[in-house]
Amino acid sequence: MARACDSNSDDLEVISQVLLGKKERFAEIVVRYETRVRGYCRGMLHDEHLAEDAAQDVFVKAYQRLSSFEGGARFSTWLFRITRNHCIDIFRARSKQVNESFDELDSASSNGVLLERSNHGQQVEAREMLSKVLLQLTPEHREVLLLRELQGLSYEEISEVTGTSLDSVKGKLKRIRAQIAQYGRHLSSEVNVNTARR
Repeated sequence: MARACDSNSDDLEVISQVLLGKKERFAEIVVRYETRVRGYCRGMLHDEHLAEDAAQDVFVKAYQRLSSFEGGARFSTWLFRITRNHCIDIFRARSKQVNESFDELDSASSNGVLLERSNHGQQVEAREMLSKVLLQLTPEHREVLLLRELQGLSYEEISEVTGTSLDSVKGKLKRIRAQIAQYGRHLSSEVNVNTARR
């Protein structure tokens, strides 16, 4: 928690310097958040090149709108709101359903955030299971899961980014986790049946 406070304090200090004319300091913000913003865009857009372009666009928008940041929310929350809205704009421009990629969730699951796995075979199995479950989720549920597990945002921050209530965020995550657990039980029973047939 102290690190999160330090990070926000660092952000506010850099922002104030940029607004005072030291524009080159905005590069510090880009370096600090580039990986997370690009990862979020990749998870939502399922296109590496599109995600790269989208992340660059997000930082341009953030720079252009920096004077509108009032400090009521954490800077990272404000930035992810811009990121989310930009991804929504891309969806609308493409006017078709986009298949989401969850490559980044593999590292989260293998680190025990979603599922604990001890060997490579189990990690591959967990990744396949997660991909199947996540592809069945609504875009809203996928977004909440990406923000929580990939970006590490708190429930409160997710609520601010998505513009939904805290109870709604908690409810969505509870349903997602139940769905993952149910699918895991189903997968386990299928494996047992297939093994018994051999």
